[in-house]
Amino acid sequence: MTLNTHLHPYLEGFENDIRFHIQIQDINPDKSHPDNYHLFLKTELDDSHPKFHKTFFQRYSKPKEYKGNINLFKLNEIYNAHKDTVGELIVKCDSLSMGYADSLTGFFPLLKTNKAEFYRFYFGNYFNEKDFHKRPLAKMSKDIISKTLPYFLD
Repeated sequence: MTLNTHLHPYLEGFENDIRFHIQIQDINPDKSHPDNYHLFLKTELDDSHPKFHKTFFQRYSKPKEYKGNINLFKLNEIYNAHKDTVGELIVKCDSLSMGYADSLTGFFPLLKTNKAEFYRFYFGNYFNEKDFHKRPLAKMSKDIISKTLPYFLD
């Protein structure tokens, strides 16, 4: 491993170029049940982007066979062990409807708080990317919440 072949998580990380996505696997009555979800990382980059090559180096010229940080560190497998957290985030997002979210943000000045503080309290993680290193699963949480509640994170 070298800096030429793999991303260093603290120097150049995935940022918004690679995001966590969920796929519905099952329809368990309990929305938070981990069997309902499959979690995976997906690139938003064009195949020619240098970061793509550092992340997914093509091997043996087979079109969909890659190595790099995601496969080397088995990130998809590791993060799928946290599907219970994904289920909890989905339930919290479902309870925070657009109207309710709008009414809450209107009260932030009166409560002497802001969206980042509310996000940290409600979702149990950090809102700003510069703070992601402070708590496990921060990027995963933000990616899942941004797909489910895009209007709240704008």
